Amino acid sequence: MPQRSLPHRDRAAVRPLLPLPLVPARNRVGICFNALIESSRGEVLSGQPEPVVTPSNSGRGQTIVRCPQCRIALWSHYAGGGPAFSFVRVGTLDNPDLLPPDIHIFTSSKQPWVILPPDVPAAAEYYDRNAHWPPQSLERRRVLLAVLAANQNEAPAR
Repeated sequence: MPQRSLPHRDRAAVRPLLPLPLVPARNRVGICFNALIESSRGEVLSGQPEPVVTPSNSGRGQTIVRCPQCRIALWSHYAGGGPAFSFVRVGTLDNPDLLPPDIHIFTSSKQPWVILPPDVPAAAEYYDRNAHWPPQSLERRRVLLAVLAANQNEAPAR
């Protein structure tokens, strides 16, 4: 299968190393597939991606990081994990075929012409990560959340 070439690849890209489970996620313009990864495991190869803060269904907002030239979304940070977790748009990666979905979420809002494969779990809205994530991914999340909590406790009072 030929690789897709997107115009922003030479200016801003990210390379996830060990992705957590992959989930398709809704955005304001349609369906995308995200790979959840610790932000520290991603690498900006070139350019200076631009963060754009937008509203979210939670009311706490999200930050969408975009290519400054073509404005395509590269990854997002949601309020729950902040900048520590990146939801990388799989279609912006050099080899998106290497990251097929582990689970489909928010399927209640999918278009009827979107056909989900029967061998991949699906959830109408969000899902129970403990029921679907592999143990090593749950452990990686636990470790990162513990580090974040420790850093918050050590922050000097203002």
